[in-house]
Amino acid sequence: MSWFSDLFGFKKSSSRAARAEEEFDAPSAETEVEGEAAPAQLFGQNAQAAPEVKLTPVVTPFVPEPVENAPISPLEAARKRQRVSLAFDVSQPVSSRDALRGRDSKLTALLSGTLYGGNHAFIYGPRGSGKTSLARIFGDYADEEGAVVLYMASIGNITFSELMLPYADQIPSTCFDPRDQQLLQDAMAQARQSCTARTLVNYLAEIKYSRVIFILDEFDRIENKETRTEVASLLKLSSDARLPVSFLLVGIASDVPALIDAHPSLRRHVTPVSIEPLTDEEVCAVLDLCATNSGLAFTKEAKSHIADIACGSPYHARLFGMHSACVALDANNGTISNTSVAAGMEAAFNEWNEFNVDDAELFKQLAEAEADHPESLGEFARKAAHRRGLDVTDIKELVMSEAASGSVRDLSTAAARLAPAITSEGDLVVFKDSLAPQFLLVALELSQAPGTTQAYAREQA
Repeated sequence: MSWFSDLFGFKKSSSRAARAEEEFDAPSAETEVEGEAAPAQLFGQNAQAAPEVKLTPVVTPFVPEPVENAPISPLEAARKRQRVSLAFDVSQPVSSRDALRGRDSKLTALLSGTLYGGNHAFIYGPRGSGKTSLARIFGDYADEEGAVVLYMASIGNITFSELMLPYADQIPSTCFDPRDQQLLQDAMAQARQSCTARTLVNYLAEIKYSRVIFILDEFDRIENKETRTEVASLLKLSSDARLPVSFLLVGIASDVPALIDAHPSLRRHVTPVSIEPLTDEEVCAVLDLCATNSGLAFTKEAKSHIADIACGSPYHARLFGMHSACVALDANNGTISNTSVAAGMEAAFNEWNEFNVDDAELFKQLAEAEADHPESLGEFARKAAHRRGLDVTDIKELVMSEAASGSVRDLSTAAARLAPAITSEGDLVVFKDSLAPQFLLVALELSQAPGTTQAYAREQA
């Protein structure tokens, strides 16, 4: 083959290449040169020999087709679930305003009463109802409006000085008049020596240039009665002195007196905000938002199923929704169906079982024993979930309604069987674990459809 063929990679199988090679390979009649024609003969005297060039053919790498249902590593599985976990964000209060659903009227009451009205405020309701989320979003708005917002969670047997002095130290110096530096130092020294509501008010009275809002979360956890009494006095004295200071107390309670023992005159200085359960429509809106952020979607039946068991609790709605989404994700489904929800609730119950073994085992035993007549336990759980507890009137009403419906189960018997998991708080009968009522409902549902996870696995196979 000639240098021309080598240069351009033509093959003899090509007719054009063959003709060109024959033409250039033929000896010239004029020069009578044997062998191949030289470049000078072809292109003139100034032509140079072409360099030797080797062309490497382009090869497309083979990409194997993905194997369906191929096992993945734990790390890969965790990465797939990360987006779902972040979207449903069960472990933390909501951090964005868009994620706070069904609380617009409560937020308006807080902003108008505290930020603009100068009142103190109480946020109270059952655990998992979104109290801390509401407080944090309120703080975000207040900060945007120029207020100084200081947040702290309360604990156990804390004293008044241990609770409040760290707050006082966090107040920015820009809130005070620099010309009053000596007065400020003297007031703080007095408060440190004897920290009471009155000495602390003397220090807070030096605030001149900004409104300061103190958020005391989980106030109900404070066991020290003297501390709670001093906090009530602090609220009263700061209001009487018309200080640019507001306190927002957050805790589990059925009413304001249950949250804080206060003088009746304090009521006119307080904006109470009770957190009721979300409506089913609001729960569905929360689920839609979370699913959209995770790249998935719920069916209408799946959302209704979760809303029914969550009983208006944002926490339970997100928890059940997250586990249901993970079930769908593991099966490579973009749609979260009712079957996914059933398996997801079982997964959520098993997770809760790790933290509350006694109640979980009790609920499973009762659910199996009451499989034919779960109404009493279910109604007890729903009442407790919506109201945090049941009083004597509730129990009487439920017993009468069951008698009217012909049920042979007595609610008082159900309460007796639940005795290890419930306790009394004043006139109320409550679950020791305030998150438990919804898990009792899950246990009752699982007793009606045993083997949910196995059935789901067979369906996907």
